[in-house]
Amino acid sequence: SLVVAGSAYAADVFCRPSVKEKKLGLEITLRNPTGAEQKVQVVNEALPAAGGGKAEKVFAPAEATLAAGQEQTLKLGEAWETPKLWWPDDPQLYRLVTKVLVGGKIADVRVTPFGFREWDWSGKQFKLNGVPWLLFADTTQSGGGKTRESAEAAVAFWRKSGQNMWRFWDDKFGGKERAEALDFMDQRGVIVRASGIFD
Repeated sequence: SLVVAGSAYAADVFCRPSVKEKKLGLEITLRNPTGAEQKVQVVNEALPAAGGGKAEKVFAPAEATLAAGQEQTLKLGEAWETPKLWWPDDPQLYRLVTKVLVGGKIADVRVTPFGFREWDWSGKQFKLNGVPWLLFADTTQSGGGKTRESAEAAVAFWRKSGQNMWRFWDDKFGGKERAEALDFMDQRGVIVRASGIFD
């Protein structure tokens, strides 16, 4: 991979929303590819994924000292009382904008899409955001026929036939690479389960 960034950058950002605790956790892996120690400041804000609008959640700035040629993972967490929850029939999405500053200047910006949702498996069934949730999926990946060639057609078929989740087997789907296919399903409210040969 080719990384174009400043002297320190966010190599990975993982969002950990908790509906139960009304909290958003973050795991941010910072990397310092240089031969000298670097002091960085990290700022994060969550904005509506659709673009426009102001930040709905702004984290307090965090600081870290990165050893030369090393990476470090920051674990942050703050309360968020009223996020818009992600539901299959109302797939609200956010984008977390992470900025890494070196010497007070922005060295890197990383945008991470996420939905504020929480899965739980307590008792006898899955719960989504605290609500019992039954999951239905076919075993053909796409609903059969030409829907495999079109992600939109597959989603339309699933909705028509009462399926609310997708078993993702291949590396590609509907002309989309794996990451792009997952983002596509997230935007359309389709729950995805990664399937494999050991099913």
